[in-house]
Amino acid sequence: IPKSEWPKDLDGQSLLPLLDPRSSSRDFTRSFVVSQFHGTNLAMSWFLIVMEMPSDGRIYKLVQYGTGMEVSPQLFDLTSDPNEMRNLALEESYTDIVTVLDHELRSIVDYPTVARDVASYDRNSFRCWKRNVAGDWKQVIHEKNLRWTPSWDRDSEGAFAAVEDWLSEPDATILPCRAGTRWPPSLDLVIEA
Repeated sequence: IPKSEWPKDLDGQSLLPLLDPRSSSRDFTRSFVVSQFHGTNLAMSWFLIVMEMPSDGRIYKLVQYGTGMEVSPQLFDLTSDPNEMRNLALEESYTDIVTVLDHELRSIVDYPTVARDVASYDRNSFRCWKRNVAGDWKQVIHEKNLRWTPSWDRDSEGAFAAVEDWLSEPDATILPCRAGTRWPPSLDLVIEA
């Protein structure tokens, strides 16, 4: 599609020049990469940015969860710690780097708003499923071969109570994971297929 026919509010930049070895156009307006994830296996969305800092030439990765208020961010120096073993986000000497990366991330995506919208969508989708499921949803959730069956079987009453609490929260509320509600709750738990 010729660029002249692109929608005016089209977000992003074409990667096509990178795929064409004959193209000399390798210029991009951003010096970083942004990613986001919204899935059913996490309590909240996450957003990340990877960028080389001009000040020290090191490549950093910042991860923000939810609106950025529910869980502390993670910052990794990918140059010296490619396996992301040391979170630098809460170390005072990295405050400026977190600020710069967060500013750049927000220049692309208003992640607090997106996280609230996703949380609201997830909650409303579950409410709709619960209303329309054939039979008692608490029984249906235990049907064999559903990917979440083992986690619901672990502490069914606790899980159901947590869902009811979650459904009673205002739509934009994002709750952080708590150690006792993460799955699996311990490393010694073995799930049989």
